[in-house]
Amino acid sequence: MTVPAPTDPAASAAPGAPDQPPSAAASQRGPFIGHYGYMVQAPQGYATQRQFKDLGNRTEVVYLFLEKTDPTNFMNEGLYGQLGILRLEVSPLRIPQGTIGLESLRGGITMTLNSRGDTYELTETKVGSLPGFVVKITAPFPLVQAFVVGTKVLYVFTGGVDDPTFRNTLLSLTE
Repeated sequence: MTVPAPTDPAASAAPGAPDQPPSAAASQRGPFIGHYGYMVQAPQGYATQRQFKDLGNRTEVVYLFLEKTDPTNFMNEGLYGQLGILRLEVSPLRIPQGTIGLESLRGGITMTLNSRGDTYELTETKVGSLPGFVVKITAPFPLVQAFVVGTKVLYVFTGGVDDPTFRNTLLSLTE
């Protein structure tokens, strides 16, 4: 498992980003119940949108955003902090190479970050009883990602800043 490269704020779209931005009409408000049965609470004033990264509907992507946010900004991680955008990616732990474990995930993420020359800090976390870690990237631009190993899925929660909105939303995640 590798962490995607941060998107330069000056870029128009991230490599591998969906061809079409999610439709604003697809948004909902309040608690979001995901494809795999998990739930996450959207912050006050936020809406949510779901899309799948793959044709088999295995990797679910949920955007949590202030209700007036232009969905075309979802593709640019460099704007997440300024606009208060959060993204949750959920995918199965079992992949063709085996099951993703916390230690192998941590090793793969740190190897990727080091190879890119990113400046970061890694701390352990728990979301309920689920183990994970948070990576705060400070360069090339600020980004925070939480990697949480669920009972059957991997959660990757991304935001622009490690603030109460990010932390409270992350901690609202339940299976």
